[in-house]
Amino acid sequence: MGTHVVDRSAWRNRYYDVAGICAHSIEAGTGETLVLVHGALAWCCAGLTSGAVLGPLSRTMRVVAVDLPGYGTTETRGARVWTAAEPGALLIAWLRQLGAVLAHPDAEPARVRRALDELAALVAAMAGEDANVNWETLRLLADELWNFTDGRRTIADVADAIGFEFGLRIRPDHLAALARGLERVGALTLEATSSQGTL
Repeated sequence: MGTHVVDRSAWRNRYYDVAGICAHSIEAGTGETLVLVHGALAWCCAGLTSGAVLGPLSRTMRVVAVDLPGYGTTETRGARVWTAAEPGALLIAWLRQLGAVLAHPDAEPARVRRALDELAALVAAMAGEDANVNWETLRLLADELWNFTDGRRTIADVADAIGFEFGLRIRPDHLAALARGLERVGALTLEATSSQGTL
């Protein structure tokens, strides 16, 4: 098994006050901002997850890799257990702050805030159908959209399959809203059908 040494001189450490939490990120480069968010495995943090790509990516843009609450050197809230929605809400607040502070001068922070507001509304609507839905569900759904995309399945088919696989009540129109957001950034293409779209 090989080893990989990450060059820590490729980034600088930054700290932000986000909703009373001392939040840590590693950052490099200038220009339009790309934010990298690590996963939820026990070893995850900005440096281990994104450190190797920070240098190459930062040649053409500003790259910000964040430590989520309780990971890396971002504070948690002591012994108090987070609710399912709190880490996502803190991340959204942090993204808003990064958009205001770090956005490229030619960027449109209002567009970023609008997209975040749309995601918040989507999570709230989905949670109204199924109390087990939270911000993490969006990542799961986005991953599964990739897995099920074959040009034949409809949004309704995928919503049913994901719901069956994970025990969630996923409405096709909610999944379609997420898919349309991914389509706007070029991640997938929808074809119009009577069932919200074909992937």
